[in-house]
Amino acid sequence: MIEKYLVDENATIGDVAAMINREKTGFALIVNLAGKLVGTVTDGDLRRAYLGSRDLGSSISTIMCTRPVTVSVGTSQAVVTEVANRHRIRQIPVVDSEGCPISVTSIDTGVASLPGGFHTAVVMAGGEGQRLRPYTENIPKPMLPVNGRPILEHILNGLVAAGVKRVFLSVNYKADDIVDYFGDGDRFGVAIEYLRETEKLGTAGSLCLLPTLPEDPILVMNGDVVTGMNFASFYAVHRKHRGVMTVATTEYKVNVPFGTLEIAGQFLLSVVEKPAVSLQCNAGIYALDPEALQYIPAGQRYDMTTLMQDLMQNGLPVSVFPVYEQWVDIGSPEDLAKATGEAPPTRVRDRGGVL
Repeated sequence: MIEKYLVDENATIGDVAAMINREKTGFALIVNLAGKLVGTVTDGDLRRAYLGSRDLGSSISTIMCTRPVTVSVGTSQAVVTEVANRHRIRQIPVVDSEGCPISVTSIDTGVASLPGGFHTAVVMAGGEGQRLRPYTENIPKPMLPVNGRPILEHILNGLVAAGVKRVFLSVNYKADDIVDYFGDGDRFGVAIEYLRETEKLGTAGSLCLLPTLPEDPILVMNGDVVTGMNFASFYAVHRKHRGVMTVATTEYKVNVPFGTLEIAGQFLLSVVEKPAVSLQCNAGIYALDPEALQYIPAGQRYDMTTLMQDLMQNGLPVSVFPVYEQWVDIGSPEDLAKATGEAPPTRVRDRGGVL
């Protein structure tokens, strides 16, 4: 249906981001009142705008591509494939003689040099969740229920939907509770293996417990994050920028309760009353090339932030991926309540009871 791609030219950046996230289209077609195509906006365009702290209330015209790639009605499949290869895209809008989009043609095969997706993921699920006491006195944090199922099950379902086939769960605190619930992953549609930390190894140290060095980029994420981020886009950005590591980021705004002063030497240049400062923060989700894993020392505590610094100090590129979709880091009772309100309500699969 062409309708799910269409957005009015008067829409805001936030409107288009919400639509793409809701419809899972990856891009939007911007049309005027006459229905004519005036621009396109991709998931990447939105993330660049978000990273640049662009106001989501701004007009979509400020970031859209005004010369979109299209094909005409009746264009042969051979020509469509050639156009897709030349522009390295999988989907192309089909327009009529008036320039109005009537469909989107998808190229599922034969497009050269387009990335696929993550095959393997590692989820860090060994934390104690001390800030969530007393909830975590008898249950590990990743097993806390959000809308009737564990946080970790929400994560696994998202990974499976993104095409991940193999998941390693790094476990420590009350590990058997996690192993007993998820087993080998068969009933969740994914192969699950376990990295057992006999001592706390930080947010990256347990990656040294992987049985073999992967051949392709792997996805690594914290086991206390509920998110609707697009893992396919994350993989594509990682491959496109050719970094050895890509860090997902989330925006955090701080409202300064005072007037701030810009000063040069002894002179006042300007005054901003109670500004809102926007910061990009670590979202706890990473793409790692095999090369990056070789920097992690075995058998000792080592964190992802240290890995970022070590890679950059050695001249290796680390890129970023802004997350504009739903993202909640569950570190407090307030975060747990927020996640419960945002995560889709789904019953836990029958295991003789509900968490």
